[in-house]
Amino acid sequence: MNCCLFRYGQRPGLQVNNRIKSIQNFFKHLILWSSCFFLFCIFSPSAQATIGESLQLTEGDALTISAESLSYFITENLYIAEGSVEITYRTARLLADRVEFHELTGDALALGNVVYQEGLETVTADRAEFNFDQDRGMIYSGDLTLEDDHYLTGREIEKIGEKTYLIRKGSYTACNSPRPAWEFKSWRAKVEEEKYLQSWHTVGFVKGIPIIYFPYFFFPIKSERQTGLLVPDIGNSTTNGFSVGTQFFWVITKSQDATFGHTYYTERGHKFDLEYRYIYSSETEGTFIGQFIKDKSDLTQKKRLEWYHQQGLPYSIIGRVNLDWTSDDAFDEDFSTNLDERSNRKLNSNVSFTRNFSQHSILLVFNRVDDLQEDSEDRADQRFPELTVTSQKQQIFGSPLYIQQTTKMSYLKREGKKSEELEFGRLDIQPTLSLPWNVLGQALTITPELQLRETYYTRNAETAMDQSLGAESTHREYYIASLGVSGPKFNRIFDFGANHRVQKMKHLIEPSLSFTYRPGIDENEYPKFDSIDRVGSINRSRNVNYGVTQRLLLKRVTQTDWTRFKEGEEELYVDELATETKELASFNISQSYDFEKDKENFSDITTSLNVTPFDNYRFTVGATYNIYVDSFTQTNVTFNGTVREVFDFNVNWRRSASLKRENDELKINQIYRFLDVSTSVTLFDRLGLSYRGRFNLEEHKRIEDNFGLTYTGQCWDLTGSYVEQLVNDETDRGFHILLELKHLGKLFDIEG
Repeated sequence: MNCCLFRYGQRPGLQVNNRIKSIQNFFKHLILWSSCFFLFCIFSPSAQATIGESLQLTEGDALTISAESLSYFITENLYIAEGSVEITYRTARLLADRVEFHELTGDALALGNVVYQEGLETVTADRAEFNFDQDRGMIYSGDLTLEDDHYLTGREIEKIGEKTYLIRKGSYTACNSPRPAWEFKSWRAKVEEEKYLQSWHTVGFVKGIPIIYFPYFFFPIKSERQTGLLVPDIGNSTTNGFSVGTQFFWVITKSQDATFGHTYYTERGHKFDLEYRYIYSSETEGTFIGQFIKDKSDLTQKKRLEWYHQQGLPYSIIGRVNLDWTSDDAFDEDFSTNLDERSNRKLNSNVSFTRNFSQHSILLVFNRVDDLQEDSEDRADQRFPELTVTSQKQQIFGSPLYIQQTTKMSYLKREGKKSEELEFGRLDIQPTLSLPWNVLGQALTITPELQLRETYYTRNAETAMDQSLGAESTHREYYIASLGVSGPKFNRIFDFGANHRVQKMKHLIEPSLSFTYRPGIDENEYPKFDSIDRVGSINRSRNVNYGVTQRLLLKRVTQTDWTRFKEGEEELYVDELATETKELASFNISQSYDFEKDKENFSDITTSLNVTPFDNYRFTVGATYNIYVDSFTQTNVTFNGTVREVFDFNVNWRRSASLKRENDELKINQIYRFLDVSTSVTLFDRLGLSYRGRFNLEEHKRIEDNFGLTYTGQCWDLTGSYVEQLVNDETDRGFHILLELKHLGKLFDIEG
């Protein structure tokens, strides 16, 4: 065997620019390497020729050619390498049984077990023909393995242009298996680099069984978005009947795209959809969604519009538009498949402008909230406009005194029931002064605080409800004074030794005490629009709130360093290990006492417990206890975790009780109990099962049952779900089946 190594000068790099580039490189580099064969004539007794002018390699890169036989025929200008031919250059490698090259015509031929490899891409063939001068070529009985699991085969693969190839009697799949889970076989196919693969007379196979036939079929062969039809959606429901939906996806520019949709419901008619998305910059983006249907069930036209837009403006101002409008209050309930959307009974539209500073922010908003509940009589609350200026807590001229404030200037209007209509202007100014004082270092902090409030109304309660009356302005002054004490803090540290992962544990106790005074105020003369108009009661309030928080903190070695230390892979000392602080558990209990009440002075006792025994598990309990009815009025228990990254679970149990007064005695009126359970399990790294259930335990009703199944194959994904939901005391059932093929996307999507 002859084996020679040459070093040449700088030459254009062999780079793979995309998935199809390996084919182009195969033809180009094989002819280039073949033209190097005459170099061996220098070392062969029969060699008579000089180096061909078409070869331009200089020192710098290593080119290795080996073969059992190397020959040159002068009269035919023919170079031949035979027997285990191997040519390597940079990251590329060519193998063949025989390689021939005609220097004058530029024709080259590789025969027998032809393999071209570069990076992750591979071409194999029985025979390859190509011409370097014309940039054309052909491989026979070839296989193309491209980057990111693209597998193409063809009895003939012909290069007809710089970026265009024809495949005859070939196949395509993304499955890396001798017997692929799916593949498409076609009589003829055309591949356009960075564009599409088109095929004629194509048959889709599943495990070798023909399933579907396409006279003409095409799909994109690059990762960027592509304009085209999406796979139809098929569904069925008790109210809308059988449905078929089609969508057309349009790539307008790199920063814009749109989806046009049409769905036919056998019971409702034709529904048309438009979704337009755009991103112009990091601060300017948006989505517009429009839906229209001429409902044949009641012969009405129904429309739904949603638009979110964010716009960067001069002077660092951010503008936002959020349009939420429908011509029919039941539109989402009838046509949405999302439970939250179907049960939502409010529409919230607004336009806002925000400017943030280091310590301040300004927000100007125009807002309208429509109530869709049947008994609301089309109630709508409007803020046209509302200007909010907020200042964070900051020192006053370097003094120990701190100030923060919120100012709102609003013009408010409520439409709906005649008895609830309102229209008035309001200015609310709310500064808060505080003077924190640290005692005993930072173990004890005493903070007196004074919250001042001045509110001006352009109309009082009577004239705000009746615009025909002359406006009578009014104003309100109010304040809240408080004194807070945090500490003293007590702690004890338990030392477990440096040879344990948990080296220390700190038990921390933090008591707190505060006193709050609220003067009485008569608010009957002020219009009632939101919480700003309800700051107190007619009687003064003097409350003391007391509580204590306990925490368990662990100082431990990080998992990475502890594993290295235990396995002894390298010599480590205990004091060199990285450590971290973790909260193992916390418990808080608090209550307040009202000095002004004649009875029932004590508030509910509020408690919360959080325990994280392991990194993957968390247990929380929150409870409110009323001492006068001797019962918990609010209880919330949650337990969630992950078992070996295979099993996830979340369990939440809630109980609440409403109270009523009978014969001047407080009693429990009604009890509500709910249970939410969600879990998922992964089997064999591919199969996933999930379940979510929501239950009304008190009324013995199932609010939702959602069963899910996912299978993730090497080249395909199957997702299925079955849902039963309680909507307006009626059970709504549905299913969803989605099959996606790798690189091709959604093959079919059925809902019912």
